[in-house]
Amino acid sequence: AEKTDMETDATGSNVAPDQTRPLSINEIRRRRLQRLETQQTKPPVETTSPSPQSVPSQSNASQDSHSSQPMEVDSSPVKSSVKKSDSQPVNFSQLQAVLSKVFRVDLKDSLSHDSQTLTRLPALAEVWVSCLDAEATLSHSQWTDVTSQLLMERLGLFQGPAGGRHQIELGAALTYLVESFERATSQQDKGTAKYGTIPELCKELCITHCALLLTGHLGACPQPDSPLLPFVLHHHYSSRPLPPGFLADLVVYCSLESDQETNTLQQVFGPLIRGLREAARNGSVLDQQLCNVFFALSQLCDIKCPGSNLRPICQLLTSDKQWLPKAKAPSCNIPRDTVLGPFLALSGLLDESVSLSEHSSQSDLSQAAMTTVQQTLSVCRNELFKVFNSVIRNPDTRGAGLDFIQQVLALNAEKAHIHVDRRLLSPDGLLVNLNHVLQELSVKIKANTVDPQYMFWADARVKLAQETRICITSKEVETARQSLAAQGGLTAPKFSTECFFLTAHSHHLSISVLIRRQGQLLRELKHYSDVLKGMDKSDPVFEKLQSRCLYLAHYRKSLDTILLDGELLQRTMVFYGGLAEWINFVQTEYKATSVEILKGIPEYFVEDMCDFVLFLARGSHPVLDDPGFNSIVGVVLLFLCEKSSHLSNPYLTSKFVEVFFWMSPGIQQRHHNLLDLFMNHRLSRQLAPAIMNLHIRCEKMGGSNEFYDKFTVRYHVSVILQRLWEHPDHRSVIVDESKRTEEDANFIRFINVLINDTTYLLDESLDGLKSIHETQEAMENLEQWNSQPMEMRQSRLHQLQEDERQCRSYFTLANETVGILHTITSTIKSPLLRPDIVSRIATMLNFNLQQLCGPKCKDLKVKNPEQYGFLPKELLGQLTDIYLHLNSDELARAVATDEVWDFISTKTSHTLFNALCSVLIERSFLKHVYDCYTRTK
Repeated sequence: AEKTDMETDATGSNVAPDQTRPLSINEIRRRRLQRLETQQTKPPVETTSPSPQSVPSQSNASQDSHSSQPMEVDSSPVKSSVKKSDSQPVNFSQLQAVLSKVFRVDLKDSLSHDSQTLTRLPALAEVWVSCLDAEATLSHSQWTDVTSQLLMERLGLFQGPAGGRHQIELGAALTYLVESFERATSQQDKGTAKYGTIPELCKELCITHCALLLTGHLGACPQPDSPLLPFVLHHHYSSRPLPPGFLADLVVYCSLESDQETNTLQQVFGPLIRGLREAARNGSVLDQQLCNVFFALSQLCDIKCPGSNLRPICQLLTSDKQWLPKAKAPSCNIPRDTVLGPFLALSGLLDESVSLSEHSSQSDLSQAAMTTVQQTLSVCRNELFKVFNSVIRNPDTRGAGLDFIQQVLALNAEKAHIHVDRRLLSPDGLLVNLNHVLQELSVKIKANTVDPQYMFWADARVKLAQETRICITSKEVETARQSLAAQGGLTAPKFSTECFFLTAHSHHLSISVLIRRQGQLLRELKHYSDVLKGMDKSDPVFEKLQSRCLYLAHYRKSLDTILLDGELLQRTMVFYGGLAEWINFVQTEYKATSVEILKGIPEYFVEDMCDFVLFLARGSHPVLDDPGFNSIVGVVLLFLCEKSSHLSNPYLTSKFVEVFFWMSPGIQQRHHNLLDLFMNHRLSRQLAPAIMNLHIRCEKMGGSNEFYDKFTVRYHVSVILQRLWEHPDHRSVIVDESKRTEEDANFIRFINVLINDTTYLLDESLDGLKSIHETQEAMENLEQWNSQPMEMRQSRLHQLQEDERQCRSYFTLANETVGILHTITSTIKSPLLRPDIVSRIATMLNFNLQQLCGPKCKDLKVKNPEQYGFLPKELLGQLTDIYLHLNSDELARAVATDEVWDFISTKTSHTLFNALCSVLIERSFLKHVYDCYTRTK
């Protein structure tokens, strides 16, 4: 309603408006009728019959006891969309026809059947009939006031349940206005030419009076919750959703009416937003009706003022004092203390959803239940994106939107740490939902629009100063920043740059965290399962461990529901494909700059990308077929082959090798076509020398478990070399590499490492078999076994499990190491016959021959040796082949001069050795050895 500094009361004197007490409906009615009489003393525009001057004054009507200092409320629509050219005089009978249909009132005092469903308005009946009889014509302002007075009279009939004379039952009155708006829209669609702007005016008056009701100016019954909430959520006394245009018109009207003194938008929609927050907080992820809450919020935020890009609800949200999280408060309070916190906190994880936890305690988490969770999360995340998209597209709120995202991520920076108290941080579901929003915001960002110098900007929203870079130290980062600043390269970033880096950081704190947790969860489940297998069910700890296992199994199911969501995986692959394109762009476009930008990329950018690809590869997920994977292949080969010196962390390099490893057909058959992407890439010819160099460098990886970690890396390298050997082009590269004769040549160092690993791994594997043999032999003697104390038996069983685990691991590595040595010696001989190399090969072969065929070989006999990877015939066959591959005077002399050969030639008589000897004799190698042996004696 229009407001003035001083307003006129019924006597014409000026009084100050009462800002604290709303007018009663009778006072509003009296003032409007008085103004209508005043207007009718002047001749109307184009009047053909007398104006309705006989409208009775309501000056003596009873007034609200609380309106001693009334404030006039003008019901004429503010900022009306009706054009002046459309504001033509209206025939009273024409007006009556529309108003009767729209507001469902009887204006003729008719006794027809239809009139029985209409409401009579006694206060207006006499004047209305007289105007109809006189066929009066009203000006625009007059018929506006007549319509407004009719609506006020009709609303006055909704008396509150308490029986108060001046209290309107808000729910019923609001329902009536909504239905009237819908009928006006219907009349507007049916007869615009016939009725002109009357239906449009009716809609405007419905909106105006709705705002008056909701701001308390019509003396409505107070309600604790927003009366609009049932309408936008389609429940309670609302049988249908709001008609099209109603909510938008109400938002725009309240926005235009708002000023510094009276924030109508806040009064009307503030309670509605709070109601939606409570509905989101109390909603269940198992109930798809929760989606209506998110849809209502996104619908509100998308409403724009006509002719501009301003969104009033976005401004209302961001102006709230709870928009940003508290800077010094723990981030676990974000769902409670921020406007959007309850919406973002929706989670499908077992420990973050009360409804899901209660459901799992009553029954198993069925596939149908988890499908419902996945669908609900998908819909709600899409609506959340629309909310943030509206906030960021609105010019006045974009900064506030980015500030919110920045602070949420900053407060949860510890999520990326290995050891962290999760209770002090935001729920994982909140960060996954926010990550979805950022993924959608960044989906159209092109690599060449992201400024890489942002990584060195001190005032960036994403604080990278403390992050480890792939090749430079923090001091070098500061030096680079100063250099770029001096060159004028550090300029204020554009939205595409900030959004891209915020999205990368969000992945680091959400998807990557859950992937690591899944790995930890699987290891924990396996541990408890192994412990339970060796426990007696009567043990009091057994039940507790079993309950823990059941909880972890349910948690894993909920975690898989989040991580294995096809839409989430597809969006993540698209982003990491874009990240890979950006890295290639930086490498190409910033190669000649004084500061090598590529070295300044945060380590977690590429590490998270590798972890995601490995997660997909282990699960054989079809998302790997996405075109974005092509760019990732380019980055993997870039850092393995061309820019290996740019990676100061050998663990990061090993991630790239592991990605290649999981593409091998022998590991995952599904990905055989993806291996071709690596093999046919332009950088792949440098791959063999690069991974042989890594095979050497991983001896010192710098971690606390580097001694064992190196074997995992070397296992991956061995598998990759086997795949490369199968391709003639790559085989020729390996052969060419072997022809380098210098002492520090990579190939010679590589062979030395292979010999050392073969000796160590086979020795550990065979020792493990001996220990397993002893325990199994002891268990076969039941009488002696049962006579041992329970603690001793449990200790030996535990040791047996440990031996079996280590044996499987060592044999896996040993078989692959012997295999690659067997493959290389089949073609490459000359470098391996150097005196320093051939003597070590002879010692290694002789030692393992003694282990497999010597008098103590019976100690290697175990049950089901295949389960440990122990295949003695195949292993002996490969060792025999290596003897024969290198059949020469040099090897024969080296074998004969080795001290182990004395023992083999005199003490070994096992059938396996006889079979081996028959092969060696057949190939004339054994005679060659004996001749050399005799000469040395």
